[in-house]
Amino acid sequence: MSTSKTFNLAALHAATGIVVNPQLRQRFVRAVNKYEVAEPNLLSIPGTIAAYTQGGEWLHQLKEVVRVNFRKLDQMLATRFLQVKRVPGRATHLAWLDVSAISSDGDDFANFLAQEVGLIVNAGSHYQGNGQGFIRLNLAYPTTVVEDGINRLAKGLEMYQA
Repeated sequence: MSTSKTFNLAALHAATGIVVNPQLRQRFVRAVNKYEVAEPNLLSIPGTIAAYTQGGEWLHQLKEVVRVNFRKLDQMLATRFLQVKRVPGRATHLAWLDVSAISSDGDDFANFLAQEVGLIVNAGSHYQGNGQGFIRLNLAYPTTVVEDGINRLAKGLEMYQA
């Protein structure tokens, strides 16, 4: 559980891991200590308290913006790029796009987008598993910023297929 995910406050560095299985809990503790994310930063505790006690209205507004941004992305894909599929998901501000019909190499496509249209996305391969044919977009931005990103994505898709 994390305020950084709920409230889109990534720099807050405050999360709680609930791991019932003792072996997995030991691995979890080892990993958070290895990557030095086991301790909160200076703003973590007051930021978390403020988010959960005073951030309700802000969170509702954020969720509505994210819903609008997902609809805009889905509309662009449905009208212009049927071969690109968004992986359905709930409770997230991240859009996972299956671009395997466009490119078998999500890293190559992500680099292309950055270099050619100035759109920075995460390649799915960074998250291990079978993410090679995917890219990830963060839609928790003001709608005008997301619209610009969607337009850049559309331009990049057209250029990449040409």
